[in-house]
Amino acid sequence: MRSRHHGAARRGPRGGRRHRHAGQLRRRDAEGRGHPHRRPRLRRGLGQRHARARADHRGRGRGRDQRRRADALRARDGSRARLVVTPLTADAIARRLTTVRYGRSLDVRAETGSTNDDAREAAGAGAADGHVVVADRQSRGRGARGRVWASPGGTDLYFSIVARLPLTPAQLPPLTLAVGLGVARAAEATLPDRSVTVKWPNDVLIEGKKHAGILVESVSLGSRIDSAIIGVGVDVNRADFGELGPIATSWRAETGQTFDRAQALATLLSSIEAEVDRFVRLGPRPVASAVEDRLAFRGRRVRCDALEGELLGLREDGALRLRTSGGERAVTSGSLRLA
Repeated sequence: MRSRHHGAARRGPRGGRRHRHAGQLRRRDAEGRGHPHRRPRLRRGLGQRHARARADHRGRGRGRDQRRRADALRARDGSRARLVVTPLTADAIARRLTTVRYGRSLDVRAETGSTNDDAREAAGAGAADGHVVVADRQSRGRGARGRVWASPGGTDLYFSIVARLPLTPAQLPPLTLAVGLGVARAAEATLPDRSVTVKWPNDVLIEGKKHAGILVESVSLGSRIDSAIIGVGVDVNRADFGELGPIATSWRAETGQTFDRAQALATLLSSIEAEVDRFVRLGPRPVASAVEDRLAFRGRRVRCDALEGELLGLREDGALRLRTSGGERAVTSGSLRLA
């Protein structure tokens, strides 16, 4: 049976297949004879095809060179995983949630001033318990005592939770510890071979370096708290901390892996919800005990504002126990650092 594709090849005089451009090549040779400086010309279609093939080959070579250079740069800066920035979307987060309330009402923003401010506004407008505001970038991110929280886009997590809790003002400090415990447990589950500690009252450390901070604020109605605004910032995929490198880290910096931020947020929300619910149900004692097991600087000499002494641990209400020259003191607020 004859092939219906007649133009591909024809039988040569010895029964072999002859290239369909053979005639063109012979004519090119004939045209070139006697003209040593004249380049033989192919028909337009054939020449264009050959030119495209050469360009494609050169392009592939350039692509390989660029990939090699990028690999070399990653090797030099110590990064073992390529960072692919993917936008946070409500759909991606919702698909990964395992919580009962936290994140079931969700406001995702590309950029905002402060997620805590947005959550406070949402609480005043009647947002549900567990409503979450998450932003890819903050321009006015803040931590405890008004400190600036650097919030670059595309790498980390900045979110705030509206928690409708029956609390008194005195219960806000142990609530902060409960949130810190939730963040610590999420980090432990994600980085099981790393040391995760809680730096009283509101930071979470990995191998002694800060990777997360918590800011809990209240929305009051008269003498009672209507809701707590739980603000959390977690360094997930940041690789370059500049001058803060000796004291700051991220999940990526510790492992060389790039993490799915939507999944990271779902993991954090689940862990925080569980610890806050336990705090509401059982009070501060179980939280204080679990945090004490992970307490940074325990047994070391520290300063907390004007006080200096040995950090002994936590009281049942979450207050810091400090052995000073004048005896043991309980500290309910302050900024802790090594002496």
